[in-house]
Amino acid sequence: MKKNALLLLPFLLTLHLLQAQSAATQALIDEYVRTLPDKAELAIGIILPDTIYKQGYQLVDGEGVPIDNSRHVFEIGSITKTFTGALLLDQV
Repeated sequence: MKKNALLLLPFLLTLHLLQAQSAATQALIDEYVRTLPDKAELAIGIILPDTIYKQGYQLVDGEGVPIDNSRHVFEIGSITKTFTGALLLDQV
């Protein structure tokens, strides 16, 4: 889980910096989704000044298939310990 979160962070930052057309954004998402294990699910939300993009995906036979996860309940993990540890490490 932590490994996937670390891999996802640069991906999301790249999307934010690109602020490209939706076709280019979709291609980048598809490229990332193909790296996930089969039947993995992913929810992506991108907020730009003029657009809100949200979509769920599931990897089926090597292809990202859009799914409707608008009514799913997501568990939000805590990174407080990691953040505190990083701050303490920086002070040592």
